[in-house]
Amino acid sequence: MNIKQANFFIVGAAKAGTSSLAKYLSSHQDIYIPDGKEPMYFVGDILRKMSKKDPMRSDILSRLIYEKEEYYALYNVPSIFRGDASVHYLYHYESVIPKIKKMIGDVPIIIMLRDPVERIVSHYNYLPGCKGDLEEEINNEKYRKDAGYNSFWLLKEYGYYYESVKSYMTNFSKVKVIIFDDFIIDPEKYYLECLSFLGASEKKLYKYDVHNKSRQQTYVMKILKSIKFDFLVKSMLSNRFRIVISDKFSYFLYKNPNLILNNRMRKYLQKEYREDVRKLRDCLNLDVSSWKQNFDI
Repeated sequence: MNIKQANFFIVGAAKAGTSSLAKYLSSHQDIYIPDGKEPMYFVGDILRKMSKKDPMRSDILSRLIYEKEEYYALYNVPSIFRGDASVHYLYHYESVIPKIKKMIGDVPIIIMLRDPVERIVSHYNYLPGCKGDLEEEINNEKYRKDAGYNSFWLLKEYGYYYESVKSYMTNFSKVKVIIFDDFIIDPEKYYLECLSFLGASEKKLYKYDVHNKSRQQTYVMKILKSIKFDFLVKSMLSNRFRIVISDKFSYFLYKNPNLILNNRMRKYLQKEYREDVRKLRDCLNLDVSSWKQNFDI
């Protein structure tokens, strides 16, 4: 029996253009990427253990493909190229890589990276329930990690790329790394490069839009802010319980996407990521020159 499976992967990073690239590629007549983009099959065992306190739990579990037969069925299509684009795969590389190699083999891997300082802002704007400032949310990471929240809550940790990229490059013979900051300037160039990388025929698109933008602040959120809801929650509850209840209450209440880093926070993040960025450039020979606004490279 000839079982069809995914035969290429877009593994992340989160908030680095993976939705846009997956959308562009899936428009090609020979390429299939499931609607919704992320089966998350190879992190299914991890995600099923996430805390019931995690506000993202029900949404993630509703989309998660966990059973092998269901994963096979997802790719039972006539397309030549069948992609799995799940951003959890980059962060959980130690668990994911052996599973992909055992079940599918040595397949093409696409990784998209974004200036980690700018990426964390986009990630913060996207996350449900982030009501404090960025520094506060970073400080909350340890609690959420210890409490068993899914890894997408780890704003700062998601910006350390070197070890995960190195591991993919070591374990797979075909790995393409795309820098988001270059991709958004010329998306057609990198889309066509990916077609060539996969071995698909060239097909230009009529339009290149950025998909999955950070969500806008809702009218309900504006009202809550006007009555100082966050202040009331902080006043009444201890820090730990405030995080949980605030997250649960505000899952669908999106926030202002116009966060601007102050100089102190920007310098802190630049310092945190500088060595990781240096290793990407020097050890993996990646061109990260477009990140020069935050790193002296």
